[in-house]
Amino acid sequence: MVTRPKILIVEDDQDCCEALSEVLVLQGYDAMCVRDGREALAQLRREPFDVLVVDLGLADVTGLDVLRAARALPDAPPIVVFTGHHRLKAEAEAAGCDAFVLKPALEELLACVGTLIAARLAQSVTPARKDCG
Repeated sequence: MVTRPKILIVEDDQDCCEALSEVLVLQGYDAMCVRDGREALAQLRREPFDVLVVDLGLADVTGLDVLRAARALPDAPPIVVFTGHHRLKAEAEAAGCDAFVLKPALEELLACVGTLIAARLAQSVTPARKDCG
């Protein structure tokens, strides 16, 4: 049995979260949505994910806080920031995101997720740098 790569989506807009989850599932991923940062961090502590997709504009804690806390976890997954807050790109990169994609660039997001998962799989065999542009 082949396991599908697991993606955790952190997005407070329910419609956006559900639509993004559906698209990722159609692309062959196992996608899970959470709607706030605290729930995301709890989920990351409970089970491993292959990629974390996080919006910066969350209601309970900022996406940057989620990014920093997730990055500090042992075996942290690659992190893609998917947001409409373009002014926070430098701060997100300084906090350790692997990719920064502005909404609504869904094709770019899907390309980054695929690249990061491929790099993660390759890293389990041989060390490789994650980079999707």
